[in-house]
Amino acid sequence: MAFRQRVTATASVFFRRFYLKNSYCETDPFIVIAACCYVAAKAEEFPVHIKTVVNESRSVFSSESDTRISTC
Repeated sequence: MAFRQRVTATASVFFRRFYLKNSYCETDPFIVIAACCYVAAKAEEFPVHIKTVVNESRSVFSSESDTRISTC
């Protein structure tokens, strides 16, 4: 997905802040990063449709679904 640099930086901050209070073992990082990207786009007024984020996330993370964090 082609986000502006500010949106990517905001998503990174949201992701980091989320995992300051939560464990990687309790939540799926792939879902969290997709949500962070969506919320960051909204916060930075860079309109993106939720279906676009979901479809891009599925295509990017589908190959990585077998390598999820399983040792917690």
